[in-house]
Amino acid sequence: MPETTRLSSSERRRIARYAMDSAGPDAARLLEVRCPRNHRVAAVLHTPFGAVIRSVLTGRAHGRHDAVAPEPETEYLDLLGIETAGEDPVPAGCGCGAAMLSRACLRHAIAEGRPALGLAGAQSGAVPAAAPPEHAGDEEPVPVRVSTGRYVSAAGADYARTRIGHVLRRAPGPVRGARVRLTGHGDRAVAERVLAQANADIGDRPVRVQAGAATTAEAVDLLAARLKARLARLARRAPAGRGAVTEHEWRHGDPPRPWLPYFPRPVHEREVMRHKAFTPATQSCAEAAFDLEAMDYEFELFVEAGSGVDSVLYRTGDGGHRLAQVDPRPGAVLADLPGCSIAPEPAPVLSVAEAALRLEPADRPFVFFRDRTLGRGCVLYHRYDGHYGLITPAA
Repeated sequence: MPETTRLSSSERRRIARYAMDSAGPDAARLLEVRCPRNHRVAAVLHTPFGAVIRSVLTGRAHGRHDAVAPEPETEYLDLLGIETAGEDPVPAGCGCGAAMLSRACLRHAIAEGRPALGLAGAQSGAVPAAAPPEHAGDEEPVPVRVSTGRYVSAAGADYARTRIGHVLRRAPGPVRGARVRLTGHGDRAVAERVLAQANADIGDRPVRVQAGAATTAEAVDLLAARLKARLARLARRAPAGRGAVTEHEWRHGDPPRPWLPYFPRPVHEREVMRHKAFTPATQSCAEAAFDLEAMDYEFELFVEAGSGVDSVLYRTGDGGHRLAQVDPRPGAVLADLPGCSIAPEPAPVLSVAEAALRLEPADRPFVFFRDRTLGRGCVLYHRYDGHYGLITPAA
């Protein structure tokens, strides 16, 4: 979708109308605005094209619990996510009279997670409301950089910034940096159309979590819940260091996360869109499992310390772990991760193209293989956008 700041008002309203038609009658309501007599003045709804404001330009007075039921010609639709100050006001009204609403106030209320807003709080010059009860007594949220792709509104970005910023107040160490990436799919056939990913540097430890959901708000809420669990786990393990792992510790209070879905791009359109070459860390399976959990990865590519072999560690369906190696040496592997099984077969020798052919019919998010040219262990995996990612050891 084009940047809304570059669209004329008529183009924005046309896109907003199309967005509402696409969302259908079950569009999730992000915010509702009511007048002092409890008439519904406006609502902000979530659509695949971002947040849409729906208001009423005329109406008649109703009883206290009635809502304005506009005729088609009185309904006003517009995109919420514009930043131009001169176009900030949104016309609205009810039986009590006409009003002009502030986009900035609406975005602020959505970012705070408020389901409803009084008319006075939605107009220009209104003092921003206090944070919702769950944040009462907290300090200011940790600053978070938010980047968005298509189909994610400015209101969604604001919500993520505030929600994740408050969660990071619970970090077991100083937060040296935090960022959130929100990416949306325009295809309604994709059940989880929004992917949310958070990365934070806490002390000397990077933390990464991700979540997918049908809407931006749901994805951010799920992301916040997973981040809370990850921070709590880090806090529990911090005094003991990264070495000792007790049985079932990795599963404590947090069932295994299912593999995230990826966009169903036709096979002939898929390409390697990201190639990351790095020097794999030499570490034990327990240390690799710690990184796997802290970074919320599907797998961890590393050199196993006991055997000195290129290896990959990944989760199994029952919440345990499995180790695959280019050249299996189970007798030399350091046995410091309870419940970790070792694949007996060596990694297949493949080219990247052959790895892609093997990845397609497999019910897995990645393929671990020995590259024909490099002779080292590599991983080809599905990206969220339906393309491939490739990880190789640095030459």
